[in-house]
Amino acid sequence: MTRISPPGICPGYTVTKSTRFCPTEEYFRYRSEFNKRAYEHIPRTFPIHLDLELTNYCNLKCPYCFRQKSTFNEIKKGYMDFKIFKTAIDEGINNGVMAIKLNWRGEATLHPHILNFIGHAKSAGILDIMLNTNGQFSKEFCKQLIEAGVTDISFSIDAFSPETFGKVRVGGDYKTVVNNVLYVRNTIKKERMKRLPNLRATFVLNEHNKDEKDMFFEYWKQRVNIVAINKCHDNSDKDYGIGKRQKKEGFVCPHIFNRLLVTWDGTILPCCGDLYKTMKRGTIGKDTLYDAYNSTFMQRLRKAFISHNYDRFNTCASCVQSYERE
Repeated sequence: MTRISPPGICPGYTVTKSTRFCPTEEYFRYRSEFNKRAYEHIPRTFPIHLDLELTNYCNLKCPYCFRQKSTFNEIKKGYMDFKIFKTAIDEGINNGVMAIKLNWRGEATLHPHILNFIGHAKSAGILDIMLNTNGQFSKEFCKQLIEAGVTDISFSIDAFSPETFGKVRVGGDYKTVVNNVLYVRNTIKKERMKRLPNLRATFVLNEHNKDEKDMFFEYWKQRVNIVAINKCHDNSDKDYGIGKRQKKEGFVCPHIFNRLLVTWDGTILPCCGDLYKTMKRGTIGKDTLYDAYNSTFMQRLRKAFISHNYDRFNTCASCVQSYERE
C-alpha cells in the first residue's frame, strides 16, 4: 500500500508542496520516526540518517554558495574512499540507520564510483538513498542512478529561464537539468509505473531570480513530489539575499537529533552546518558513529538547543539555518 508522509524537517527550506510517496509500511514508519525525532527532540541511541560526503568538488560556481567564500579555497578537496563508505554503512545498518544522503559540500555525481556506492548501500539494506544534485549529466547516467538504487533525488534548479539560470547556476546548462527531471518523471516513473524515486525541485530565492519564483512553483508543482523554496542567506562573501536577516525565535536544530555527517576523508561531524569541521567528533576507522552520537559533547549540544542557549557554540550561533529573512 502506498502512503504519503509529511515533509521532512529542514529549517532552511519552505516546502510549498509535498507529496512524498512511501511505497511500504516500513518506509512510512521510518519517515514518521525521522520527523518525530526532529519535532520532539528525541535523540534515541543512534541516528536514523547519515549524511555521507562523497566529494567536496563541484562543477558549478553558484555566486551565493558557501563554496565562493575566499576561505573555502583553503579546504582540502578529495573523494571518499570506499572503505570509509562501507565502514559507515555497515555500522549504520547494524544500529538501525534507514537513510543516507550522498552529498554535502560538493556534487556527489562527480565521484567516479558513485554507482557502486549506491549499489552497496542498497544491497546492505538502506531504505532511503537520497541525492541532491545540480543535474548536469546525461539521461543515461540519470537512469543508472535510479537503477542503482536512489530513492529520493533533489534537483537544484533555482530559475525558470535559461537567462536567469546562467546567472545563478554558473557553469551549468538549464535544459540539461530540466530534461533530466522530466526524464525521471515521464520515463522512469510514469511509463514504468514506479512511485520512486521521490522527486524534488529546489529554488534558492535571491536578487537574480525573485521574479521567477511564482512561475517556478506553478510549473513544477504538477511535475514533482516536492517543491522547496529557500530564502538565500549570506553563504558567500557577498549577500545575495532578499529582506532583513534575523535570528529565528525558539530555533532548535533538528539535525542533531536524527543525523550524523561523515566527510569525504572520514571525519565525523554533528551536522551539515559545520562547513569547516570545527566540531569534529571522530574519524571513521578509528572511532565509532555510536560513540560520536552519544558523546558528552553531543549531549551538551542538544541540551543547549532545547534550553535556547546554543549561542555559546560558535558554529551553531553563525549557522544560516538558525536565521530567517523577513
